[in-house]
Amino acid sequence: MSSSAKIIPLQAAAKPAGATAHAGDDSSANAAIALAARAATQARTLYGTHHVSTGEAAFAHGEAVAAILASLDLDQATIAAGWLFAVPHFLKD
Repeated sequence: MSSSAKIIPLQAAAKPAGATAHAGDDSSANAAIALAARAATQARTLYGTHHVSTGEAAFAHGEAVAAILASLDLDQATIAAGWLFAVPHFLKD
């Protein structure tokens, strides 16, 4: 995936996950989806044009991780964690 690709995990995981939302509880579902969206935004800001050790763009790698987690129907907090896989490497002390 390129860093200009659509944010697939947010679209693919737009349905509420059982661990994050209850049937009919739209506010919980929306909050969970917003969490993953904020994680994607934070990842783009932090990772910028940096690359992981394999040479892949850090943002594209996070996007791929989040897409895999979303395809497994995992909750939005887990998908957010996928986006943020490299945050400790990019935060300034």
